[in-house]
Amino acid sequence: MRVSAIATVLALSAVQIFASPLSRREVPQEHSHDIIVNQVRKILNQNANTLPDPIFALLGNAAASNGIAQAGSKLTDPNCLQQNIADQSITNCKAGKTAGFSAAQCIATAVKFRALERNSGSVGAVSASCTTAPTNKELSTIKQHQDPASTGAATNNGDVEIAVAKVLLSLGLTADEAANGSLETSTFGPGKLGDPTARGLSCDDGAGGNFGGAVIAAADGTDPITGFTFKKGDTIDCITKADVDNSTSKRVPAKSKAQLLAAIGGNAAAATTTDAAAATTTTADAAATTTSTTATGNIDFAAVAKLLEEAIALLKAAA
Repeated sequence: MRVSAIATVLALSAVQIFASPLSRREVPQEHSHDIIVNQVRKILNQNANTLPDPIFALLGNAAASNGIAQAGSKLTDPNCLQQNIADQSITNCKAGKTAGFSAAQCIATAVKFRALERNSGSVGAVSASCTTAPTNKELSTIKQHQDPASTGAATNNGDVEIAVAKVLLSLGLTADEAANGSLETSTFGPGKLGDPTARGLSCDDGAGGNFGGAVIAAADGTDPITGFTFKKGDTIDCITKADVDNSTSKRVPAKSKAQLLAAIGGNAAAATTTDAAAATTTTADAAATTTSTTATGNIDFAAVAKLLEEAIALLKAAA
């Protein structure tokens, strides 16, 4: 009986130690671009529609399908939900329902939303593409970023960032605004393949904070990756919060600002400072990734130690 009790303690503790990170992973990562998601929500909610909340479009297909069902939508392909929401948002923008943005910024927000990475379920997995053509031409060249650890991600994500920059420029934004807007959609450094938590790298700080993105800036500042400026009291997302606190970013764009400017005919020389910051970030991220490959994952060693103490106590009592 005592041996059975020891086995029970081991089994239950293992479930708590290894399953716990999985339970908190899904939604926080999808809130990593909350500035864009919140803006799209405002644009989308200006008229009656049967589309679910935009956050569902950045989750996996099971969650996206659940959101579609809850909203009573007639949509049948969860792989197209992100495009559908961006499409409806642009339609609203063109109808004057801009949620206080200029028409160009309104459409730009929807384009950026379409380019955000979706949850692929595991590190290195690819999210499926929508195979239906969009209604609005501004989305015809836009697809989502892919997990940076997936095969071909560097090429795909670079193409996405250039495509976004070109569309933003066509809307009347300056080359600098177009490049910065594209960089806002960038994803993170590659996570560790086979990571049992499937979390990869994101704005999740691992301590239960900043998941929702409702972070208030304590002072005026500038995002070192995108050049996005904000004032004290502004709501900023959790990635920008990390940027401001650490003067670094977990984001690793596939294309530098100089490369984006060159691709859209802007002044690449003006982006050298941003590129230097991006290069520093990339180096730091590479080091972090290397470290993660030698680590043992998100194991709660304090819990393991306690588990062993309990097991030893039971063994002594059984002796």
